[in-house]
Amino acid sequence: KFRKLGIDVIEGTARLVSRSEVEVNGRRLTAKDIVIATGSRNAVPPIDGLKESGFLDHASFLKRDYFPRSLLILGGGAIGIEFAQIFRRFGSEVIVVEMLDEIIYKEDPDVIARIRRILQEEGIAIHSGWSVTSVRRDGGAKAVRIENKSGETRELRVEEVFVASGRRGNTEDLGLEEAGVKLHRSFVVADKYLQTTVPRIWACGDIHGGLQFTHVAAYEAVKLVRNMLFPGKSPVSYEHVPWGLYTDPEVGHIGMTEPEANAALGPDRVRTYRVEMIDVDRAVVDRTPGGLLKLVCDAKGKIVGAHALAPNASTLIEEIVLARKNGMTIGKLAGLISPYPSFADAVQKAASLYYQDVAKGWIGNVGRRVAAWSQ
Repeated sequence: KFRKLGIDVIEGTARLVSRSEVEVNGRRLTAKDIVIATGSRNAVPPIDGLKESGFLDHASFLKRDYFPRSLLILGGGAIGIEFAQIFRRFGSEVIVVEMLDEIIYKEDPDVIARIRRILQEEGIAIHSGWSVTSVRRDGGAKAVRIENKSGETRELRVEEVFVASGRRGNTEDLGLEEAGVKLHRSFVVADKYLQTTVPRIWACGDIHGGLQFTHVAAYEAVKLVRNMLFPGKSPVSYEHVPWGLYTDPEVGHIGMTEPEANAALGPDRVRTYRVEMIDVDRAVVDRTPGGLLKLVCDAKGKIVGAHALAPNASTLIEEIVLARKNGMTIGKLAGLISPYPSFADAVQKAASLYYQDVAKGWIGNVGRRVAAWSQ
């Protein structure tokens, strides 16, 4: 693909030998600009016996052609939860262990509670607030010891352990520090223009941490090319970046959760508008009524966040992304006309709840007094 575009592609291991030179396969290349885009990989936690006992991750599992009878998933983030449902639906007994107090902690509490319930109803055991302290082989099984914050311990026996506990940048053996490129933990430090601590050396995608999504890397690539080749600089902004959690049903996320909005704005300045999918006819027809849509707004109707749990929620949320980016208030969003029956009807229904708040406020009181006077 790249060669067809006229781009030279050299396969090999590259390393910075100066601020303007890269060595690959014994060949030195000189460039005005250098981009570091080596991505990230699964981070393996330093758990006693884990490496010796062996484990799976999202990459190594996809090379197999069978599912384990049982497994423990180490990590209750997006990858861990997505794969938990996959494994369970293919017949595996699944246990999720998450050291934080809640799974998929970046999501809104209403979404978390609903996802947790769905997974548990499917037979997935979830241990949040627990950490894995050791793994050892025991015959044909693996004995996994877990411990909670109170010091209580348990031993669980499974066929496999699946690691999904975080990511680390692929920064080893690239000559970055020798060239003056600063690292934070395993990631490259980059500014809002995607430039590293060395002028004309740039970072794009997972390698600098932050939001590690394919669509974010694509957005950054456009910004990076603009900043490299054209006068002036354009900063990256992640304010309107959505993401999806690809469970069944999906999760769509944009902006602040309700607790984040409360912390940033104050609880008295936050309004939430929520619709259950059981009240959306398309969800009923498609027999997927277990989801919800929640809009989080400030007191003036600015949409500061939105959270959907529904089929194709990552697509459904895009309407709200566009509304936010163009400064559309929830009142204006309520005025949009959606095809019937469609899941987009949930957005209009949730936004229309805003006018119930208006009716309860001083504007509603004035309207009622005018109506009474006119009679």
